[in-house]
Amino acid sequence: MNRRDEQMIVQHNGQDTYESDRQAGAMEMVQVILAGGAGTRLWPLSKDRYPTQLTGLLGQDSLLQAAVTRTRNLPGPWRVAPDPVVVCSNENRLITEEQTRVAGVHSSIVVEPARRDTAPALTLAAAAVSRDGADPIIVAMPVDDAIADVAAFQRAILNAAHYAAEGAIVMLGVPPTRAETGFGYIRFGASLHGDARNIERFVEKPAAELAVHYVQSGGYWWNSGIFVVRAKVWLDAVNRIQPAIYQACVEAIENGMSDEPYFYVSPQHFNSSPPASIDHLVMERIGIDDALPVGVAVLLDAGWTDLGSYDERSDGAVEDVQGGIARDRRLAGRDIASIGVARQYLTDDDVQAMNVAIVHDWLVKPGGAEKVLQQIIQCFPDADLFSLVDFLEDREPVCGKPVTTSFIQDLPFAQRRYRAYLPLMPLAVEQFDLSAYDLVITSSYAVAKGVLVGPDQTHVSYVHSPMRYAWDLQHQYLRESKLTHGPRSWAARALLHYMRTWDARSANGVDQLIANSDFVARRVMKVYRREATVIAPPVEVEMFELCEEKEDFYLTASRLVPYKRVDLVVEAFSRTPQRRLVVIGDGPEMEKIRSMAGPNITILGYKSFEVLKDYMQRAKAFVFAAEEDFGIVVVEAQACGTPVIAYGKGGSLETVRPIGAAHPTGVHFFQQSAESLLEAVEHFESQREQISVATCRANAERFSVATFRRAFMGEVKRTIAARHASPKYTWQ
Repeated sequence: MNRRDEQMIVQHNGQDTYESDRQAGAMEMVQVILAGGAGTRLWPLSKDRYPTQLTGLLGQDSLLQAAVTRTRNLPGPWRVAPDPVVVCSNENRLITEEQTRVAGVHSSIVVEPARRDTAPALTLAAAAVSRDGADPIIVAMPVDDAIADVAAFQRAILNAAHYAAEGAIVMLGVPPTRAETGFGYIRFGASLHGDARNIERFVEKPAAELAVHYVQSGGYWWNSGIFVVRAKVWLDAVNRIQPAIYQACVEAIENGMSDEPYFYVSPQHFNSSPPASIDHLVMERIGIDDALPVGVAVLLDAGWTDLGSYDERSDGAVEDVQGGIARDRRLAGRDIASIGVARQYLTDDDVQAMNVAIVHDWLVKPGGAEKVLQQIIQCFPDADLFSLVDFLEDREPVCGKPVTTSFIQDLPFAQRRYRAYLPLMPLAVEQFDLSAYDLVITSSYAVAKGVLVGPDQTHVSYVHSPMRYAWDLQHQYLRESKLTHGPRSWAARALLHYMRTWDARSANGVDQLIANSDFVARRVMKVYRREATVIAPPVEVEMFELCEEKEDFYLTASRLVPYKRVDLVVEAFSRTPQRRLVVIGDGPEMEKIRSMAGPNITILGYKSFEVLKDYMQRAKAFVFAAEEDFGIVVVEAQACGTPVIAYGKGGSLETVRPIGAAHPTGVHFFQQSAESLLEAVEHFESQREQISVATCRANAERFSVATFRRAFMGEVKRTIAARHASPKYTWQ
């Protein structure tokens, strides 16, 4: 237990828990309802334009109406603001105001111009309520919870408010009744006053075996999603962790417009905010980041139910609240309760029962995109697989499945010169007849997302990147291909112009875009003007064992192609003969790399996975100089407990935590030059003791295969629920 926690216990050991509040004067308390989600998890009862929170699941009241009245007549010393703050989307602002007014509540409605998840939503609310210098206690809650015992809920809020007043971030915890993988878990520690505990750690949506352990241990509570925190404490925490969110939200409020009861935040500023959930941004750092406030968990024993959870609904908990869900089981005249029990949600089995097609650009050599494809196939083992060409010798990336190919497969020299048929690829991918499939999933870094689908089909596209050579890297591509002048140059430019036009149009046929990093998501927004959900690629971290003992050499490993910038790494280390570098990989730049290498550099060429892993485990640090959209090899190195020295642009900003941040795993350099890289190496060597092998491993585990599958299946289900207001398929 740290000193801050001990002080908090002492402050709460008095007989009258309200005494300090009476002496200091009562603080104001503001209820904040986060109602900006799509609300599609209860599809088809709820839809994008009339989401869960606005439906009448709880008898006569909607979830929103039940939520805004929970702090009414709250006892104790707090001055509860009469107007709760509701954060909602622009599409639902009118019905939100109407429902709160009917419930007898005058609400202040903060209108989000775009969805950025719960952390920016709460930051907007905190900035709004503290504009005049006030620092009220915020009681933030999601809108899709049901509370059976409001009096017990209010007692928990009173208990939590005392800790929040002293600067803690407080979350309400629920004793778990089963090993649920869809909830976050709070590992609690020392007892504070009453039903409060110190938070030792927060784990978001664990794997099934971990959830079983957590429940059996008796040392964990479910996260209810209800937080109690002072406005300025929250703003300061966000500013420390993610200044981009803080700045975007504060400026969005400062430049917003009031039209009571609505407050329209500035889209120009808010849309620049990165998306993040409260749990991932802040709560996962509580207990391990000393720069953040103390975390406190308060017991909530009030008949809590998360109506957004499939399992919670399927075990009868919703019907037990008031029996309201059973009264609306029909949609467009169709009874969907024909699978044995009445339900209004999608399960994995429902999705697996659909006819699924998976489309990949081309199958030539296994790489990062093929690792993603392999896990998508594992999620949908009965799906049919399509690709422009298939020349894979190793069938593991396609799980041994047969592949339907395009006419390019049979064209001359296609195996070696398939890229030369780029002008034909849009036409080729449009020839796949996918009309028999309910769900189409594309794995796209070129043209796969351009398949033709109908209005009754769902199309989810995992975008590894828009075509870089056609968009922001066109001029680099032309230089490297020696196509900057002459007729061939103009022909190439005309082709790339056509590809850009086709690529932008093809995005219109996708229902949900998924990007592999925030970096790619920003590129997707720039190119397609579409928001993309970020799901990091799967990394098989379990195949890399942690190694505590490091040897005195650096390692870099990749294909030897120009954009990987292995030449830069070799150039830098050739200038410092006292440092040993090992290079693993092969490719067209092999001779160039060999000619540059000094005697301190060992070039091994292509090596098997086992050899590569052995070097990764023993290396002092892994060096990565490429601008990658994600960079799986960077995560694999950290899975071995090996720090990373990486170029500070692209995916490495999301996968490598630099020295100076909480729990660092490496160092960034910000210019692709030998000088900048050597400065980073020297910085790493001088601060190396700040990085632990355990921290590197823990960071890598954020990108595990299980995490990817869970997130990907969840996004597919949400997409189906959001767009299928009248499903093509039959529920039976």
